Order: sequence, then C-alpha cells, then structure tokens
Amino acid sequence: MRKIIIIPGLFMLLIFIYFLFFSSADNRTPSTKMGHRISREVGEMLKIRYGVHFSGISEAGSIDKYKIIGLYLNTNTILTKDQGRILLLNSLRDTLEIFNSCSEFEPYMENYPFTGDNIFIVILVQPPGVSEIYYPNITSFSICRGRLTYSAKTTEVPYLHAHEEEETYEEALKIIEAQNRSSH
Repeated sequence: MRKIIIIPGLFMLLIFIYFLFFSSADNRTPSTKMGHRISREVGEMLKIRYGVHFSGISEAGSIDKYKIIGLYLNTNTILTKDQGRILLLNSLRDTLEIFNSCSEFEPYMENYPFTGDNIFIVILVQPPGVSEIYYPNITSFSICRGRLTYSAKTTEVPYLHAHEEEETYEEALKIIEAQNRSSH
C-alpha cells in the first residue's frame, strides 16, 4: 500500500525538480531577449496612454536581426472606425519611437531606423460580457506595411471576418486631417 503512495510521490518530485532547474533556463538569443523586453515596455506604455492591453508578439527576421515585430493588443471598448484609426496610428508612432530610440536594440534591427514596414499592430476588441460583435461594429483593427484594415464579423458569416475595409496610411492621415479641420 505504501509503495502505491511513494511511487507517484517520487514521480511528482522528479517533475518538480525538472521544472525547477531545467525549464527556467532562458535559451533565447540576446536579440530575442531585448526584443521581448522592449515589446513589453511598449505594451505597458500603450496601456497607460490608450488603455489597450499587450497580449503577444510576433517576430520575423534572422537569428540575430529583427525584420518585423508585430504587437497584439486587446481593448475592452467597442471603437468606431475613426477611433480605431487614431488608435492604430498613435500606437504605431509610439512603438516606432520606442524601438528607434533604444540604442542597445539598434544592432539587432535589420534596418535602422525601423519604419511602418517593420512594425505591425493588431488590436482585438473584446469587451467584457460580450460574446460576439457584429458589423457595423469592428472586431479587429490592424496596421501592416502601410495598410490599415478594419475587420468585422457578420450575422450571415458569424465565424469569419466577412466584412473587411482597408485604407492606406496616407489615406488615414488625410481623413484625420480633414476631421481635425472640420472640428475647429
């Protein structure tokens, strides 16, 4: 009877020791460690400024150089297309400023300074207590390589982003300028 209890106990102890000593080793490259650290800092800053929450990172490049860094953010608030546009452009500007001002990260950038072609941002709308959001509300805002995309689910195709609108970075800036002129 004691053997039945001791063997699983020893097994659990071995698993604990393995995770304690071996899984805590950080095998990431210096560039990856730095990229992740800066991305978390960007996420904290965006949370303070805009109320979005950092939820993940996507990376592309060689072993020691970053070509593209993608940030995944969440917001608890349903945003209009105009609000999402401003949030995307402000987030991109702030992200580029932080990455480009970090001199320790410069050796890990494929090109310096980073531009809008090196950063992409996705903002997912996930209000608490709301299980589904349908068009005309937007469920995903993104900016990648100079294109802003606004995606929404529809009641006809509820499991995909069946409604999608796009505009260029330049078009988005012109829209914001026109809105600012008309509000003054």
